[in-house]
Amino acid sequence: MKRAFAFVLLTFSVIALGQVPSISNGDTVYIEPMNGNETYLAAAMMKEKVPLVVVADKENANFIIRFNVKQIVYDGWSATSATITVIDLRTSQIVFTGSASTNRLGIKGTAEQCAEQLKDFMKGRKTHRLPWPK
Repeated sequence: MKRAFAFVLLTFSVIALGQVPSISNGDTVYIEPMNGNETYLAAAMMKEKVPLVVVADKENANFIIRFNVKQIVYDGWSATSATITVIDLRTSQIVFTGSASTNRLGIKGTAEQCAEQLKDFMKGRKTHRLPWPK
């Protein structure tokens, strides 16, 4: 009896600890400042209708978003790449990561691609899209 109880307890402990926190519709997120690029991501999240509430105060957020952008401009040619990371503030666990790149649409385009990936992740869809616009 004691062995059965210990086995059941161990099984449920492993299941509980192994679960990845999920992002739910209506959760609050704070986008960390990144040289003004966070405004592109906030606008893209609104445009793509990502079902999250962006808050201006980190203390009121369930999740934090880090949005990093790298832009290369050389002799009239440019390339932009971006990464997005969503972190659960309660556990410090990374819940979602995504990346995007473009040669024509700049920061706005990469922000929209990252927002779309986040929305698809929340809906449970796994998308593998090409880095250029639809």
